Amino acid sequence: MKIKKVYREEMPALRLIGIPYSEDEIREKGGFPWLWDEWIKKKLFGKFQGMKPLEGFEKAMIGGRCHEGKFTYWIGMFFPLETDAPEGFQQIDLPKGDLGTCWVYGEDTFEAPDLHGEDVHRQCMEKLRDKGMKPLEDYWIFERYHTPRFTEPDEKGNVIMDYCMYVERE
Repeated sequence: MKIKKVYREEMPALRLIGIPYSEDEIREKGGFPWLWDEWIKKKLFGKFQGMKPLEGFEKAMIGGRCHEGKFTYWIGMFFPLETDAPEGFQQIDLPKGDLGTCWVYGEDTFEAPDLHGEDVHRQCMEKLRDKGMKPLEDYWIFERYHTPRFTEPDEKGNVIMDYCMYVERE
């Protein structure tokens, strides 16, 4: 795993629509890979077809976690605030803010999940601080998938996942 790029970006106020999972649910279901495998096999992202995702995030599948009081992991997509969640899904509004974003490069398979875990989180936090950003700990962290960086592996079979977290505003 290698962090290829680190930068600040502004995220508009938006609505995350998806399914939240508690720490216990994640453990009971066999971990994060199982949750994503379930979403892919059941074609749950297809339930958003016909909805208008937030501009700039049209194909971005989001894994987001929040530690506000308790750990919750969401899988879903970003939409404009006025969008209602379809039946079977939940929604949560997220504030406008600055994100510190790291491009995390590596292999992404269930057998070799280079792009996930505590080591990735720790290294991203370090890189953001090195760039003068102050991550808001115990707040939202996002994994952005399905950008061409992620969907089109390089000649080594590696991809880039966007690892984003709210940082203090400048």
